[in-house]
Amino acid sequence: MCKKILAFLLAFSAIFTMNVPAFAMETEKLDVPKANSGYQIMWTNTDMVAISLNFSGNRASCVAEVYAKSGTNKISATLLLKQVTSTGTKTVKSWTKSVSGEILYFDEAYYVASGNTYILEVNASVYRNGTVEYITASDRDSC
Repeated sequence: MCKKILAFLLAFSAIFTMNVPAFAMETEKLDVPKANSGYQIMWTNTDMVAISLNFSGNRASCVAEVYAKSGTNKISATLLLKQVTSTGTKTVKSWTKSVSGEILYFDEAYYVASGNTYILEVNASVYRNGTVEYITASDRDSC
């Protein structure tokens, strides 16, 4: 009798689990959270990263700021200006900077070919309390 009840329960549960739909939501790639998006990046050594790419004619204004938490020993960063091509991207200009403090600031300019899309990317290493944290942020604009 116990075996019959167990077999019935297994068969009954198999019927209901066969037609259960599965739902998935496409994930969004977030380099830097959008304002009021509800997403928040939690860094250990870094408070905030701001990056901005703007054009005036074919002059690219490239600004990046890395704000680290109190007690940060060093911030090293590379700022890359990349042109979007049909096969991916190619770096057209790069700048490197290192500071022994809590704020690193880039304010650079570079003349580019108009009619293209460009990506400005900052890759930084933030050193604090014997640990290093790697961060990346980017901005995209067309000239």
